[in-house]
Amino acid sequence: MINSDIPNFTPDPAWDYYIIWHRCLRAKAKIELALAALSKQEELNLDTNESCDDLILEAIAELNQIDFEKEEDEDED
Repeated sequence: MINSDIPNFTPDPAWDYYIIWHRCLRAKAKIELALAALSKQEELNLDTNESCDDLILEAIAELNQIDFEKEEDEDED
């Protein structure tokens, strides 16, 4: 469906960016679902709007949970 340049791999849980990578990947999946739903519609569809709204808000919430400063602080310990 969507061409992706993101490598398809399973990161090591000890990797510094492990949690951030997973949050980004989950957000990406939600956005891809929204894009797939939109691409199937030829005309305005309120159910699709609501569904896509929910998916995009879920993606935003996932990304908002990323705290780079916290991740950096944990590296210093």
